[in-house]
Amino acid sequence: MKAKKIRMIATSFLLFQHALLPSGVFAIEAIENEPIASTEITEEQPESHLSEETPEVAIEEPTVEEPTVEEPTVEEPTVEEPIVQEEASDEPSLSEQPAIVEEAQVIEEEPVVPEEPTKDIPAEETVLPPLDENSLVANYLARLNLTTENVNQLTNYGRSSYLEGVLQKAINRTINLASAANSTASFSVTVPTHSLVERVNGNNGWISSIVTDSDVGMPDEFYTQMYYGNHSTHRNTYTLTNISSSHAAVSVAATVTINNNFTATINFTVTRVQAGNEAVTLDIRGNVGLGTTGVATLYPEYATPRKVMNLSYSSETIGRLTINPIVTYVIKNPVTIEAQRPAIVPTAIIRDTWFDSVPTYARNYYYYVSGTINNDMWYPGRTGSLTVNVADSSNSIVYERFPTNYVVVDTTPPEGTAVGDFVTVQANRHRDFTQEELRLLVNGLKDNWSELENITLTFEKKLYNLSPSTSYQDWVKLTDESGNERSLLNTKLRIADTIAPTGTVKSETIDLSGVTTDIPSRTDLLAFLNNDLDDNWTLPENIKIDLVDSNGSVINLQDLESEDNIYTGYIRLEDEQGNQSSLQEVKFQGRDAEGPTGNVTTSPVDFQARRKDELTRDDLLRFFTDDPLDNVTPTDQIDLSLRNNAGDVVSIVNVAPSTTVYDAKVRLQDQANNKTEYPVNYRVVDTQAPTGSIKGTWTVFEANRHRDFTQEELRLLINNLADNWSELENIQLKNHRHLYDLYPNSGSTYHQLDLTASDESGNEHIFDNTMARVVDTTAPTANFKDEVIDFSTLTSNTFSRTDLLQFFNGDPDDNWSLPENITIELVDSEGNEFELDDLEYKEYTGFIRLEDEQGNQSVLQEVKFLAGDNEGPTGNVVTQPVDFQARRKDELTRDELLQFFTEDPLDNTTATDQIDLSLRNNTGEAVSIVNVAPSTTIYDANVRLQDIRGNYTEYPVNYRVVDTQAPTGSINQEITIFEATRTRDFTQEELRSLLIDLEDNWTERESITLKNNLPLHSLRPNSLGEWYFQVHVDATDEAGNTIRIENTKVRIEDTTAPDGTLKDPLVFTKGQTAPAPREFLDGDPTDNWSLSPDIQVEVAYENNVQFADLAVGDHGVTITLTDQAGNARTLNSQVTILEDTSEYIDVTIPVNVSFAESKESNGIVSPTYQIQNNAERAVQVSVSSVVSQSDTEKLTEIDLGVKNNLNDNQVMLISSGKNLNNRRELGTIEGHSTSFSFSLFGTVGENFDFESLDDPLNPIYSMRLNFHAQ
Repeated sequence: MKAKKIRMIATSFLLFQHALLPSGVFAIEAIENEPIASTEITEEQPESHLSEETPEVAIEEPTVEEPTVEEPTVEEPTVEEPIVQEEASDEPSLSEQPAIVEEAQVIEEEPVVPEEPTKDIPAEETVLPPLDENSLVANYLARLNLTTENVNQLTNYGRSSYLEGVLQKAINRTINLASAANSTASFSVTVPTHSLVERVNGNNGWISSIVTDSDVGMPDEFYTQMYYGNHSTHRNTYTLTNISSSHAAVSVAATVTINNNFTATINFTVTRVQAGNEAVTLDIRGNVGLGTTGVATLYPEYATPRKVMNLSYSSETIGRLTINPIVTYVIKNPVTIEAQRPAIVPTAIIRDTWFDSVPTYARNYYYYVSGTINNDMWYPGRTGSLTVNVADSSNSIVYERFPTNYVVVDTTPPEGTAVGDFVTVQANRHRDFTQEELRLLVNGLKDNWSELENITLTFEKKLYNLSPSTSYQDWVKLTDESGNERSLLNTKLRIADTIAPTGTVKSETIDLSGVTTDIPSRTDLLAFLNNDLDDNWTLPENIKIDLVDSNGSVINLQDLESEDNIYTGYIRLEDEQGNQSSLQEVKFQGRDAEGPTGNVTTSPVDFQARRKDELTRDDLLRFFTDDPLDNVTPTDQIDLSLRNNAGDVVSIVNVAPSTTVYDAKVRLQDQANNKTEYPVNYRVVDTQAPTGSIKGTWTVFEANRHRDFTQEELRLLINNLADNWSELENIQLKNHRHLYDLYPNSGSTYHQLDLTASDESGNEHIFDNTMARVVDTTAPTANFKDEVIDFSTLTSNTFSRTDLLQFFNGDPDDNWSLPENITIELVDSEGNEFELDDLEYKEYTGFIRLEDEQGNQSVLQEVKFLAGDNEGPTGNVVTQPVDFQARRKDELTRDELLQFFTEDPLDNTTATDQIDLSLRNNTGEAVSIVNVAPSTTIYDANVRLQDIRGNYTEYPVNYRVVDTQAPTGSINQEITIFEATRTRDFTQEELRSLLIDLEDNWTERESITLKNNLPLHSLRPNSLGEWYFQVHVDATDEAGNTIRIENTKVRIEDTTAPDGTLKDPLVFTKGQTAPAPREFLDGDPTDNWSLSPDIQVEVAYENNVQFADLAVGDHGVTITLTDQAGNARTLNSQVTILEDTSEYIDVTIPVNVSFAESKESNGIVSPTYQIQNNAERAVQVSVSSVVSQSDTEKLTEIDLGVKNNLNDNQVMLISSGKNLNNRRELGTIEGHSTSFSFSLFGTVGENFDFESLDDPLNPIYSMRLNFHAQ
């Protein structure tokens, strides 16, 4: 006999609950093994279970089911609509279709529910009135009293009893968390999913108040308990989600598991987001949802438990954590080691610089590098690995070892101190300091790595730039081999020169016969030397050379006598510091005795008169027709002088110019003192103009409109003004621009003046562009009156210039500023200007201060004046009430207040536009109409007129607050885009987005009603090139004032893809005609704009295979829905291709389930289930097992069986609460078109208490059916 493969498509069976389920279809295919299929008796689940996937039924025996996983949200199941319980599947399934289900084995866990705390409540005698049960149910229990006060009480007690009394009490704690970033710590708590608040001794009367809303006097004592959340006997909503931290540096994440025993387990993970060593206190926040149930402790048979409302606590504090940092050893990697010569690194350096963090007890240990270490091993640039040992200071036991890498660096500059006394170094023009010289400046020079000779010293100045006999206190820079530098300030250095110059003499005799001077010149003496003069500082040209005798005295050639004219002498060298070399012997030949000659003129020579300076050589050469000559001495070395008959030198200094001709002799004398004289004539004349130079900086003069420069002032513009004869005071200076024309200079400017200088002889010299800077530093002056000035009639708040001029006799005066440009200021004793508006009528003392254009101020001059005003303004007010527009902001304006007057108010001093207006109440306070609602009420007030002096007058007036202004606003110039829709119009918020600055004088923005002329559902999507629709919007305020805002810019787009639901399962027969694309959909496709007939439906099978080529089995299929705008959505599913139906057995189970909730039929009322065989083969039907899944605890005595209605064959599923666990045959269905029916029977037990049920029972049992093809 051929075995059959069974595929079952069925819904769940529900016991003890009203429900209507669709039919189940069974398909049996011929295979070699015995088939097994199962259905399930199960309780209806919340909607969250509908999205679970459903796997195919396993075809091998035995079948092992996975345990079910509960969602962390407990919801009360609904009973109005049938809900299909579906298992997980690899493909999405739709709740409208039957699902392929597999029986799931349920692993039950005995719930552990913490007991409610028992409270000792004093006995309270309660006197209850007679009960009218009919009115109680109809008039009382049907209503809840959800007043604002009651809801607030309900919410607050939920917060205190559960959030604070349960969650915070369990979660609050102190934890230790490592200080490094990303450090974590975990902990978990298990809390009950409920709390209880009770009425005790009259307290918490709100419990009965919120549950009972009776106007017939029902006693409050009925309802005394309020349960929050999900309790074992009072089921209700409980959620706990979105747990987070309130602190940026520490985050808290949590997972919540709702347990079967009415508890919740919360697993917390605390993560340090930012590294930190400080303690942190943070709040843990979360969203808590609690259903509330009111419970009566009196007459519970009438006052049954009532579900009040669901409370939602969003981002509430559910716990508080104190985070203490855990500081541990964290060694750096790599460790940076400062180079050093010793092998041992100090323990403090290792502890304090080699670790990123150390614990507080770190100083109780010492630290060293393990292994063999040597001197000089810590050289710069070295890298490697090492281990740091942390050892106990008391017993050297190693506490911890930290391996790491290291790199040796040298960042420490050399050390040393400046020598206290001045250090002397020989000057030297040819080199800089040596290192040995510079080390003399430093005491204690050393470095962490570099040896002494490798430390480079640099002085701030160069030796070759330092002159002898100078001292310096400057820095010396110390640099080691790694380039680390340290500067020592105020090192003391003295430069000396005690070294004599050097040079060698020639051995031959030097000829000095041509020397004309008594003492040979330096040039003459250089002939004795070999061109190798040298000195440590003095330049060769500055080395002094002397020809001396054996005693060191300088040789005078005039005093020498010798028969052969050959002499012995000694060369001595001397530098600029006076250092003399040793004497070196030389030989030389002596000088001549013949005087110079020349030809003199016969006419008198004219010399310029002078007050100083004798005749020069050039002056005297004018006596000769050509240059004088000598046998030895060059012409330019011949000395010339003018002598009288006695041989004395003639002077013409202070000889007045005249036409007198003077007689004299001109003398020529060579270097050997040989001389010749010639008679000559001369005159003293004056033809030279004065001389001088223009001063390179400007000269400052005080501005003055009343005079010109003096001669003394003009001489200040010229440096070294002089004349060859005229004295300085006799040189006349003439200026071409006058002081009284020169305005004060600003900034860095000056005036250019041309000056002409003339001496007594009329010789003139012009000095161009001398620099004169004119300034003004002189304060103005004035002649003040000795009387009191009356200003009582002034209308302005301050004094004008004309007012202040009344204090003076005449105009004020200044060295430069004109009277009209002198500023006059009247101030009080504190230097503040008077404000006439603030002055009462009396005599005042003030002080006048004058200021010119350059800001020069005079000293304060005391004056007296009369000022003040005590009369208030006047006006004529209207007799009718004045209407003001209602407003949310902006007080009454001046123009609005002027509506109270028939004409402008007046004042004796204050100008009309300066009179202050305000609206006052009877107490004098300002009246505000902001936020005063518009109405017909007439208000009384006083309108106040106040002048600038503070004098005021008030008049009684009446006013109303009205609203006759329409809203205002403008269109949003940007195009606003909306998604096309056929189902709705614009919302008010959307219409407001079309407008800018929508507002009203009274109505709030959100209360302004907007109405559009074109509804959104009538606007098709804009086509290409069509920018937008123009929509008119009418804005109406609460008073009915309306404005139309035209041509707002609305663009309609369609970007939403169409949607549709696939049939499930998609089963077709091999060889049938390819189904139309819409046959894959369960209903018509939908779209936000395109109508269903306009939505294109396309079908594609996996691997692009045609439907006719699909083999028997399962294949992927993609259905694409595309609307008119081109938006597309793909729906993926699986299509099943079956073989020809003649090879299958079809089993259909129409299921119409209805269960009772009363004592009828012992608590169990079953429908009739029918199984019909549409195949030719017989099928044996068996029940293999029954499993209790949930909510079966109270059915401890249940007996439940199933009966074949065709032959009355019975199989007990549950006997005395124990479930069937082996296979029992129910019956055999014969060939085609035969069937049999079965139904459930039994009892919930003789002792079952139907009256104690708070809610209907919803037990879940699963029953497995096996089908065996014959």
